[in-house]
Amino acid sequence: MAARLRSLAFPGALALAMLAGESCSSGGKSNGSGGGESASSSGSGSSGGSGSSSSGGSGAGTGSGGGDSDGGSGGSSSGGPSLDADGGDGGSGIANVCAGGVVGGSRPATVRTFAGYDCATTPAPLVILLHDYASSGSLAEAYFNFDAQADILGFLYVHPDGTKDSSGNEFWNATDACCNVNGSTVDDSSYLLDLISQIRDQFNVDKNRIYIVGYGNGGFMAYRMACDHGLQIAAIADLGGAMWADLSKCDLKAPVGAVEIHGTDDATFDYDGGTNLGAIYPSAPVTATNWVAEDHCANAPSDAGASLDLDTSIPGAETTVTNWGLCPGATNIALWSIVGGSHTPVLSSSFAPSVLAFLLAQTKL
Repeated sequence: MAARLRSLAFPGALALAMLAGESCSSGGKSNGSGGGESASSSGSGSSGGSGSSSSGGSGAGTGSGGGDSDGGSGGSSSGGPSLDADGGDGGSGIANVCAGGVVGGSRPATVRTFAGYDCATTPAPLVILLHDYASSGSLAEAYFNFDAQADILGFLYVHPDGTKDSSGNEFWNATDACCNVNGSTVDDSSYLLDLISQIRDQFNVDKNRIYIVGYGNGGFMAYRMACDHGLQIAAIADLGGAMWADLSKCDLKAPVGAVEIHGTDDATFDYDGGTNLGAIYPSAPVTATNWVAEDHCANAPSDAGASLDLDTSIPGAETTVTNWGLCPGATNIALWSIVGGSHTPVLSSSFAPSVLAFLLAQTKL
């Protein structure tokens, strides 16, 4: 399949890895045609790269529906230690050893610390980046470039891998619309909650400042994590994904901040919503307003915020900002619409700092 390569968004060596994008649609999609990864016929963004060898295996568990918010479902799908599912105030109850290193069991991921981090005395925020379909954690990092921000803003950072489907493409088993092509029973919600617990065991994590950023399929997974484990997550950011269409599957037990970022010309997951894998996903504006409702926020939206320049392929400050202000739990909810943007915006140097500033300003109360 031909792929559309936005070489400006990637270092040259990594750009070559984007030529093999795959489709996670079982029969096409009704939300448009063309580029992008997750449910379309051509590669995009951080997708299309070959899967990491660390993604191996699929664990047992449920693949759909909202779990209980405090992570009450059973064991780890990671192949690693079985940890206390709700995270609690002290991770799995093991003392902070400040050991650092690899977490994730059979899907290992390395936690990046930051300059000046004193594990013994400094609780630090944790940022988790979830890749798109047919991508990997390392390719997502190459696209988002959060690594460079960790030292500047002072946060712990990890970009784990999903598991591979029958086509060898890494995916997250997020919602019915994305992106479990083969009906896998892998329980990524439990895997990621276990990952958080392991990181809290090995690092001094500020339990009130845990954030998830997702791209495409990873964005669906970010919403899934907030729905399932809202007691653990302070805020999420999604680029080019969506939440559940069926709100009964999202049992949000505590307010979680969210920013929905979406290109208005996204041909993979349409800004106006559509279907994928036979399931409906909501539009970007509906995703945002549904999250406002889930957060029990009564604020009216405001479009008074300054525009942002997030995509260098579009002249000027192309991104409009809609804010709902401070909602319950001091959370903030926003919709950033990249006017004319695709599923693979050519991210500007202000993208990562803007997204991270939005997240890091929010603390779980």
